[in-house]
Formats: sequence, C-alpha cells, structure tokens
Amino acid sequence: MRAVLDRHVVGIVLAGALISTAALMPGCGGSDAPEKKEVATCLSPKEGRTPRRIHQWKYDVIRDAITEVISSSKVSPVPVDSLDEAVADQLTLQGQAHEEIGTIKWFTMVVLGDMEVRGEVERVVENDAEFVKLK
Repeated sequence: MRAVLDRHVVGIVLAGALISTAALMPGCGGSDAPEKKEVATCLSPKEGRTPRRIHQWKYDVIRDAITEVISSSKVSPVPVDSLDEAVADQLTLQGQAHEEIGTIKWFTMVVLGDMEVRGEVERVVENDAEFVKLK
C-alpha cells in the first residue's frame, strides 16, 4: 500500500513540475507576451459565408498593412492577386514576425473582405482581374 502511495505522490510532484515548467515557456500561459485574446469578427462580402473570428491584434496589424499598401501604391487600384505579397513585405518593414501571425494570404483576404463589407475599400473588376482601392 505504501509503495502505491509513494508512486502516486511522485506522479503528483512530477506533474506539478511539468505544469510549472510549461508556465515558464513562451506561449504556454506564463510568458511575458501581451494578452492577445480579444477577437474580431470579420464579415464576408460573399453572401452566405460564415463570419470569421480572428485575434483582434492580427486584424489590426493586417488592416494597417493593407491600408498602407493601398495608400502608398504607385498603381491604383491595386491588384488583389499581389496584395498578400505586398502586405507581407509591409509587415516585414514594420518588424512584424510572419510566424506570429500565420498564413498572411488567408488573413489578408479575410480582413480585406471585412474592410469591403464595412465600406473602407472598394473592389473593382477590369478585364477579369480584381483590383482594390480605398474609399
């Protein structure tokens, strides 16, 4: 009985050590990173699509990058098919780590769609190509 109890206590101690070690690891709840739990709901301009929920800080970073790319572009309107690469370049200039955000193309298209629904940008189709400009 004592041997079983000793093993149980050792298991609890080891589990506690693992939990406290995980709390010290970045991204595991004990890091010094700012809280990033607020969520933005992104609407889609396509009818019937379910709104996407993403972290608010990601929405803000991508939205700012999209706005900067469009407003500073020498070509107006900006081709949608090259927007994600330009946003990635803008994020690099801002010192934002791409790994922290995730798939730049996906987030760019989700935030762009939301900006379109909210009237911040306008999508223009010319010769079967899609372009976007600020309103």
